[in-house]
Amino acid sequence: MASYSNSKSKNKKVDQVKMGRPRSRPRKKFTKNKPKKRKIDPFIAKKENESRRLLSRADKNNIPANNENSIIFEQIRKNYTNRSVVKNIDTAFSYYKFPPTTKLNVADFSIPDQNIDILEDVQKSLVKDAPDNISGYHKIPDSIYPQLGGRYKKTSVRSQSTWNIYEKNGSGWGEQARKAPFFQTISGQPLIDGDFYLTPDIIKSVQEQGKAIKFKICFAFKMKGSSEATMRLRYATGSPEVAYNPAPVDGVPYPYDYNCNFKILLRRSSAVSGWHNDSPTGNDGKLIYNASGGTLARIDYNSYREYRGAAWSQANPSNKSFSIKCNLHYIIDPRVMKEYDLWNVATGADRAGYYITDGSYWEVDLIDDPGKGVANYNERSKYYGKQVILPKKKPGGYDTLTQNILPAIGPGAPNKAEIARNAAAAAKAAREKKARETKALAAWQKGEAERIKKLAEDLKVQKIDNVLNLVKQIKGKLWYDRRRI
Repeated sequence: MASYSNSKSKNKKVDQVKMGRPRSRPRKKFTKNKPKKRKIDPFIAKKENESRRLLSRADKNNIPANNENSIIFEQIRKNYTNRSVVKNIDTAFSYYKFPPTTKLNVADFSIPDQNIDILEDVQKSLVKDAPDNISGYHKIPDSIYPQLGGRYKKTSVRSQSTWNIYEKNGSGWGEQARKAPFFQTISGQPLIDGDFYLTPDIIKSVQEQGKAIKFKICFAFKMKGSSEATMRLRYATGSPEVAYNPAPVDGVPYPYDYNCNFKILLRRSSAVSGWHNDSPTGNDGKLIYNASGGTLARIDYNSYREYRGAAWSQANPSNKSFSIKCNLHYIIDPRVMKEYDLWNVATGADRAGYYITDGSYWEVDLIDDPGKGVANYNERSKYYGKQVILPKKKPGGYDTLTQNILPAIGPGAPNKAEIARNAAAAAKAAREKKARETKALAAWQKGEAERIKKLAEDLKVQKIDNVLNLVKQIKGKLWYDRRRI
C-alpha cells in the first residue's frame, strides 16, 4: 500500500500523482489582443466562390451575371450626397446572430423636414386651378342685329341719319354711343344681356381673396370712306377737315379721305346705388370713374398715321383701305364696389364707320389687387380706373402730326401743286421767323436803352450826393477851426 506524505510539494504535478489524480493536458496560453478566427460554413464559401466566378465572367464577356435570360442587371451611375454614403460608417452585419444588427448613428443621415401638409398643398392647387365666378372672354356674334351688318357692324353717328337705322332705332335718331352687343361668351362666366353685374357673391369673392376686377376692351374700327369726286370738291371749297390733304391734280388719282374719330365708352349704372363718382384720381390722372361721362378711349386716323410714321403713311394714302385698333383697360376699385352695379361697353364715331367683330372683344379678368399693401388712400387710388397704355413706338413714328405726313400725289417727284404749296409754306415760315427775330431785337435794344438811361440817372444822383457830402465836410472843418481860434 502506498504511503503519502502529509507535506505538500512545491511541484503541483508531483502532488497530483501522489494524490492519485489523472494527469491533465497543459493549458494553452491566452493572448488578449489576438482576434478569434471565425469558421465559415463550407456551403456559404462555395456559393461565394461561384458568385465571384460569375461576376468575373460577366466583366470579361460583357454578359449578364445571372443565369436567367429574363433578368439583366445593367450598370447604373448615380451621384450620392447622403452622408451615409459619402461618410465612412460601419454598417457591417454581425454574422451568425439573429436578428442581424448594424451599428448606426442617426446623426450620420440627412433626414428632410417632415412637416408637410399634403392636404393643404392639394387644396391650394385646387383653388389656384379652379375657375372663378368672374372671369370671362366675350365677343360680338355676326348674326346679332342684321341691319347693322354681319362681320362689319355700323357704328353710330351723332346726328340723325339713315346710317343709324337698325332693329332698335327705326327712325335713325342720333346716338352719341351705342351699346355693343357682347352676347357671345367664348369662355368663363357669361354676361347678362351684354352687361357685367357686381353681385354680392362677386364682391365678397374679390374682397376675401385680395383681388381686383380688370376689363380689357378692344375694337377694330374702319371708316366707310367717301368718293373721289366728293373729296376733290371738299378740298376745292376749302373745307377745314381736309386741309391737311395734298391738293388734287387733274388726271392723277386722288385716294385721300376725311379723318375719322372713333371712341369706346365704358359705362356704369345701377338702380340700387344710383349715380355716383369714384374718386380721387386714378391711374390716368382723372377720376377713377366719372359718372357724367363714363370712361372714354379714342382713336383717329391722323393719330394712327403719326404712330406708324411717314414711310408707312406714304405707302397707305387711303384711310378706308385699312382698319385701326383702339384699346381700353380699366381696373375697378375694390374698396368702393356697390352691389348690383352693372357695366357695359358702347361705341361711336363722328363719321360713318364700322367695327369688325372678329377683331373686337371684352375680357373680364380677376387679378391680384395692384394697390394691396399701400396704406395711403390717395396713393392707392392711382392703381385703379383707366389704365395708361403706352403704345410700342414704331420705327420712324411721329410724336405730333405734321402736314408732310401724307405723301405727294402722283408717281415719282412731287407735282407742281405740291411744290408750290411747300414753297409757300417755307416762305411763310421764313417771314414769321424774321418777324420774330426783328421783334426780339427791338425788345432787346429797348431794354438796353432803358438800362443805360437808368444807370446814367443813378450816376447823376450819386454825383450830387458826393458833392453835398463834400460841402458838409468843409463846413464842419471851418466851424471847428473857428472854435479853436
